[in-house]
Amino acid sequence: MSDYHANPVEPLGVRAERAPVPEASDPASRRLLLVEDNPTNQEVALGLLRRLGFRRVEVVPDGRRALEALERSDFDLVLMDCQLPELDGYQCARRIRRPDTRVRNQRIPVIAMTAHAMPGDREKCLASGMDDYLSKPVQTGAMKAALEKWLQVSLTAPGLAGMAAEPVPPEAVPAFDEADLLERVMGDRELARRILRTFLAEATRQLATLAEAVEREDAGRAVLAAHSLKGAAASVGGALVSATARRVEFLGRAGDLPAARELIPELAALCDDFGAASERLWNEEE
Repeated sequence: MSDYHANPVEPLGVRAERAPVPEASDPASRRLLLVEDNPTNQEVALGLLRRLGFRRVEVVPDGRRALEALERSDFDLVLMDCQLPELDGYQCARRIRRPDTRVRNQRIPVIAMTAHAMPGDREKCLASGMDDYLSKPVQTGAMKAALEKWLQVSLTAPGLAGMAAEPVPPEAVPAFDEADLLERVMGDRELARRILRTFLAEATRQLATLAEAVEREDAGRAVLAAHSLKGAAASVGGALVSATARRVEFLGRAGDLPAARELIPELAALCDDFGAASERLWNEEE
């Protein structure tokens, strides 16, 4: 593992340009920290990283535990979700860069992963001390390019060549876009089935959490549940579920819980449609 401890650290609030990790040819030797609280997105990211050749990936669900991991062990790079419980990605990145932090490498490359994709998001990530930015749902090519840049490795992506799907006309958006999911996992059908099973279980839980939060007029909890469902659905080819969850999230942020409540039956029906449409893939035999 590289010796990061001798590197100087910029003062808090001043972002110096951080150099990529020194070159080593084998991605299997690199140690990554994935900070992600959504089980579906964890499965997608882990599967993608393994297909790219990474074997040493630790997963933590929030910023607090990310800091603990970085204080305990050496890593080569952090993949950081921005919307996290307890301590979000922006706060975590700022603490990593603090001169008085106890993390072992204050200059470790941090790549943001966010489902917001709003104007100014990239600048907000960089201002908090992150080095790069990936929009969710994360595309394989973008992930590969970012990791090659910051780890100085050459990565192969089995199944990526020729996987680009034809754009689907808006009026023809399917309940489940199998081609989109298979492109994201580089054609790995076993991985796709595992991700689908995780998503379907998680979607049921998030719908229940969302309905309960709306009934109790807990806008913050409703927004978190809708946000989580939105991002996970986008990662598994559920564009219709994702778009409707996004509407619920927007209404929750605006404090319009009665309007959000009216959308919950539609969201539940779309999740059912997704499950039925994806059944052939996740039930198929090897």
